[in-house]
Amino acid sequence: MTTEYLKIALDIIILAGLGGFMYYAVRLSSALNRLRDNRTEFGAMIRELNENIAKADHTIQNMKKRSQKTADDLFLQVERAREMKEDLELVNDTAENLAGRLEMLAKTATHHETSTPAPTAKKSAAFAIQDPDFTETLEEDYDEAQDE
Repeated sequence: MTTEYLKIALDIIILAGLGGFMYYAVRLSSALNRLRDNRTEFGAMIRELNENIAKADHTIQNMKKRSQKTADDLFLQVERAREMKEDLELVNDTAENLAGRLEMLAKTATHHETSTPAPTAKKSAAFAIQDPDFTETLEEDYDEAQDE
């Protein structure tokens, strides 16, 4: 009888082992099924991530092109501003020179009116500015005024 009990005990142990193995096999199978489902979701997420990366790369390339174009436009505007600055400085210097000459002419005209009227002066305008570089009649008065 002992061998009978031993056989039954061994059968029970084998059945318990098989039951435990089946339990873990079922759990493993469900875990693998969940992994497959997650793998599908993970693959979809990776595809979406790749699409977003491609869109971001395209956007960055567009931004680089636009920023380069803007930088080029800004450079051209700065160059134009420099040229205009030089032109304005030239205009300012010319205006200052002309203002100095006008002051000298005004002094000459005032000195000329108080001393003796010019015989060739015309009474066509109340105030007339004559440029000594182009008017021969006032060259002598202009030189006298500069000497004083």
